[in-house]
Amino acid sequence: MAGRGRTTGRCQHVYIMDRRGRGLSADAEDYSMNTESDDIKAVLDVAGEGVALLGHSYGAICALEAVRTGAAVASLVLYEPPLPVDAPTAGAALGEYAAAVEEGNGDKAMRVAAAHFLRISPEETEALAASPLWPGMIELSPTWTRELTEIDMTDVLIQQYAEIDVPTLLLVGEASPAHLVGASQHLRQRLANVTENLFPGQNHFAHVTDPAGVAEAINVFLHG
Repeated sequence: MAGRGRTTGRCQHVYIMDRRGRGLSADAEDYSMNTESDDIKAVLDVAGEGVALLGHSYGAICALEAVRTGAAVASLVLYEPPLPVDAPTAGAALGEYAAAVEEGNGDKAMRVAAAHFLRISPEETEALAASPLWPGMIELSPTWTRELTEIDMTDVLIQQYAEIDVPTLLLVGEASPAHLVGASQHLRQRLANVTENLFPGQNHFAHVTDPAGVAEAINVFLHG
């Protein structure tokens, strides 16, 4: 998982939600996917009816969980939710990652994440480490431990996610890691009302590297 999970509201008004422990949002001692879902529902209540809910990476799983547990939305936009379709997303490497976080070595933790969770090449890792994204990822690395734990626990919910009957747009980077593309393909083959948009040459961060292209794909989906 990478990037900053977000949700958005009406087409006319955009509500950008900093998830727990991120950005301007405070944190709490108790944490679970349920708390993320409840937070999203609280924002949706403010947004009102006819809402399009968008989530990137783990944020996309949180969006799925909110809808699964009763959130009413007009449509979903999901950018590569890292569902553990074929194998755990974190698995055994979570221990090494958590140890690096506990040591206060965020750079080491993110390199473990790049190799085992993002599953990108050493060359791609170095490029990411040299990018403006890296400092923010290091800063958020402590929150990933609990989030990765929650991701691996969704293996029993994947079938329920695939049964969601809401118009859904799947955003997929052509050059994204195979497990992320595979998770999106799993949903595409099972969701009843789904559209896919593949970004040529892009990866898990097209919202950063090609924001105009991502915005256009979402606009076309929502407005035709």
